[in-house]
Amino acid sequence: AMLLMRVTQKLAGAFRTIFYLPQITPPVAIGVMLLFLFNGTNGIVNRGLGFIGIEGPFWTTDPTWIKPTIAIMDIWACGGTMVILLAALYGVPKQLYEAASMDGASSWRRFKDVTLPMISPALFFCFIILTLAGLNQFTQAYTAFFGSGTAGGQSEAALFYSIYLFRNAFEYF
Repeated sequence: AMLLMRVTQKLAGAFRTIFYLPQITPPVAIGVMLLFLFNGTNGIVNRGLGFIGIEGPFWTTDPTWIKPTIAIMDIWACGGTMVILLAALYGVPKQLYEAASMDGASSWRRFKDVTLPMISPALFFCFIILTLAGLNQFTQAYTAFFGSGTAGGQSEAALFYSIYLFRNAFEYF
């Protein structure tokens, strides 16, 4: 959000759209896209890593890489948080920055002593909402790892509370 504030007005709309677009992508499509991008043998991410000489891991089948893959997928969809923080940043009065500059505060000091305290309610709100969203992680992980009906060892690494409850209720009765 801080970077988007520094972009010129001409480009601001385009960049905001680009950052918010993953937020409105259907979760099932994100789950399928995760399998397409992070396939260990012929996924786009591993092809890109191979192009620069790095051998990529088996993102969706290696139990140690499943949760980081899901975390990368969740970070990709940061558009809602960006909108909230951008609105909070626009709410910080410019006079506070000017006063801090006149007092000789560096850019880090202005960020630490002016920006962070002024946007702390929005940060707290984002923390609560993202914590709840993490606990409700279901659709993407279920589509990517449990949708085929088989739950091998690699799928168990993608087990979340909501998937565990769903499987106990509707698969194991």
